[in-house]
Amino acid sequence: MEKIVNLFTSIGSRAGRAICFDLDGTLIDPYLGISRSIAFALERIGFAGVDGMTFEAFIGPPIQDAFQRLLGPDVALATTAVRYFRERYGEIGLFEAEPYPEISAVLAELSVEASLFICTSKPKIYADRIASAFAIDRYLPAYMEASSMERARRNRNS
Repeated sequence: MEKIVNLFTSIGSRAGRAICFDLDGTLIDPYLGISRSIAFALERIGFAGVDGMTFEAFIGPPIQDAFQRLLGPDVALATTAVRYFRERYGEIGLFEAEPYPEISAVLAELSVEASLFICTSKPKIYADRIASAFAIDRYLPAYMEASSMERARRNRNS
């Protein structure tokens, strides 16, 4: 942690510096809540073989894309799976995440040196609830949604 803070301290003043953090896999370990919510959704749509599955591939990409890859070209089926996923995830799954050890201390120190932001493909309501539940929202007051990041990337590449 000290090396990270020293790196930003040596760069210069806080003004104009920003650091973006993804939630899943960067600030929190979301596997338990996401995997249980995926299993719930797959069971609800009658998908066979859920018991032996692992769901690491679902961590990171937008959930609609992950279900689409798993379930094939039936967009309606994937959309239904997403609905069931969100039913469980929004009430239970997002609170089954675990913040990484010492992440609050790291964010506290970095927030002195730079403006910190959450950048995630999660719906804002989930990102806000997760940040609040794990008391990291005080360090990450702003949020950038995936659609905004995608628009910025497209504009940059144009």
